[in-house]
Amino acid sequence: MEALGAVATRNQIRGVADGTLTAFVSRNNDVDGYWGIGKLCRFALEAPVSDVEVDLVHSRMVPDTAQFESMIAKYRSRLLKHLRSLNLAVSSVAEAKITVAFERARAHQAHVSGAPGTLAFRCQATIVDALGRTFDRRHDGGCWPHDPSRESRSALPDRP
Repeated sequence: MEALGAVATRNQIRGVADGTLTAFVSRNNDVDGYWGIGKLCRFALEAPVSDVEVDLVHSRMVPDTAQFESMIAKYRSRLLKHLRSLNLAVSSVAEAKITVAFERARAHQAHVSGAPGTLAFRCQATIVDALGRTFDRRHDGGCWPHDPSRESRSALPDRP
């Protein structure tokens, strides 16, 4: 695969960042049948940390936990597939990280105004290309921490 493509264009890398972010914050980000953002929120509350960072190049998460290994593998695979679809080498991306910051102090007003337990979150996809150019995409949203007693679990098998 390294023989593929030339230097990635700005639009290509922006597209990769947009696609990664959109998929990550969607309800299709499934971790054990539940929304990935809600699961990350519960993890962050229990850790306790305000931010989690997923490094797609090195397949790791900070803070480190085995709980999200399948999610990390899925999004790394999506990243590599996206690069292949653009005929780009893996080496055209030096860094690819997704950071989710949860704000315990305030509810997310645009999502569910005043709903008890709702936390605001900011998800950012950051991609640094081989030339050192940084591309950031951001999504602000609201979520509840994962609670299996309140949520329906997906019956669909995990998707790569």
